Amino acid sequence: MDFVKNRNTIKLLILNVVLIFFSLLTNITNMMILWFILIGLLSLHFIVSYKEKMKKREIIISLVLGMITMISNAFMAIFVCLAYLAAQVIMENHSQKMMLYHPAKNMSYGKRYSLSL
Repeated sequence: MDFVKNRNTIKLLILNVVLIFFSLLTNITNMMILWFILIGLLSLHFIVSYKEKMKKREIIISLVLGMITMISNAFMAIFVCLAYLAAQVIMENHSQKMMLYHPAKNMSYGKRYSLSL
């Protein structure tokens, strides 16, 4: 089992198992507020850690998303703002950039299909 040799993979596996049990606990006790508390605490931790690297643009986007969410649930809007801001700050300041799309590396479906024939 090669994946067990990587320490980060083991940490991720443990995190996933803990979150599964946390999910079962909140479902059994009908305490969805625990998810809000967990996400809020994690978000605040990352926001405080990277507060000097935050951009005004990201704060504005998080507030806009919060206002859109406020239409359905005002309480959830707070956590949407915090979670988006924390995730964006982490992604922008991480040493290894995550690339979702690169036009030079992606071929259209037609080109890929014709090359396989």
